[in-house]
Amino acid sequence: MRDFLYSSFRADIFDPPLLILQIITILCGWYFCQGIAYLGLAFLFKKPNIITLQDFMQHDDFSFSTRIGWIKILTLLIGSLLSCGLYPIVVQKSKKCWDFAISACFLDIIIALPFGGFPTSPSWWISHLITLCLLILIAEFLCAYFESKPINAPTLRPR
Repeated sequence: MRDFLYSSFRADIFDPPLLILQIITILCGWYFCQGIAYLGLAFLFKKPNIITLQDFMQHDDFSFSTRIGWIKILTLLIGSLLSCGLYPIVVQKSKKCWDFAISACFLDIIIALPFGGFPTSPSWWISHLITLCLLILIAEFLCAYFESKPINAPTLRPR
């Protein structure tokens, strides 16, 4: 099973459907990890109301001066750190981590547009840039780590 997850099947072939599915998988995993982090932090900080999609995606609350702002900023950081574990499984190549991380962040901006328009808050941009840098560095490290593992090849020994 482990060899299957880290194989280089179709690694050198340009395959647009595979790339699209990989980006969608990374983005879904990113949102899942952010959702788990948001639920945990909202419970920890005793956020009073029910968590909705609007509450999760809206960027107006990103602020370094409010409790809700810190919950959203920490959610973004923790969720991105958790989603780094997907990159060695889905992307498999350290050279591609940069592309997939930037694509996921760009699509996150596009997906968030209907919920509050284009983000103009400096704290939103600062937290997303820091998160993007951490995501790229850690995901590249994890992919390079799994790429550098030796390949176990069966040997033929005379008996």
